[in-house]
Amino acid sequence: ESSSTVALAAPLQWVAVPKGAITSPEGFTAAGPWSLRAYTDTTALPTSEKHDVWVTFSLPATPVLQTWYIRLPGQVITQASFFSRSLQGGWMVQSAGQALAPADWSLRTRVPSFELQTRSDGMETFFLRYENWRAITGRPMLLSPVEYIDGASRVGVVIGLMWGMFSVLAVLSLGAFALARTRVFLWFGALVVTLMFTQLVLIGYGGWRMWPGSTHLNHVMGWVSAALSMAAGAWFCAQASYAR
Repeated sequence: ESSSTVALAAPLQWVAVPKGAITSPEGFTAAGPWSLRAYTDTTALPTSEKHDVWVTFSLPATPVLQTWYIRLPGQVITQASFFSRSLQGGWMVQSAGQALAPADWSLRTRVPSFELQTRSDGMETFFLRYENWRAITGRPMLLSPVEYIDGASRVGVVIGLMWGMFSVLAVLSLGAFALARTRVFLWFGALVVTLMFTQLVLIGYGGWRMWPGSTHLNHVMGWVSAALSMAAGAWFCAQASYAR
């Protein structure tokens, strides 16, 4: 309730279009009028291999220019492109998603995020294009700079706690192996390390900090890390059963 808010001049609306048919707001407006649908809390955007989804909304004019941030839901998105007007009247585009190396994202963040600004001379309309192979659930969030930084700080605390917990378990596993000379403790340590790595990949930390320049690793490390975790878990269970 204490969050900063701004009244939208035009509500958040969306429409699905054939994939690749429209690549810019000019094409979107020229191909209209569209039967735009209201974006609700239960909306699932029908992105797929055959369809992209365009989202649009407007902010009112403000006496003093205000900076806001759009943060997309924390799920895997192939590519999202955010369009806003430049001072010269052209369109500026910010992009993020798995199709791009994290270093090439407009904002170097854990999840796709975009910066926008209001205008003092009139209403400003923004466009967002989603490209994804499955439906997108979750509503994009409009955040003030303070909220945006605060959210990133909270995530940093959670990541630190997770690193600490998994690191302690790994050290205890090595200590137990040194005392008992039983390999099952080594396999438990390997399971802990792979689980920690998988969690970091799933929350977006891997691409953000470990391989920011690689699109390929951004694509494959999700299932690779999960496969390693399952393999380590299966081997640990087998070794534990044998030890008993």
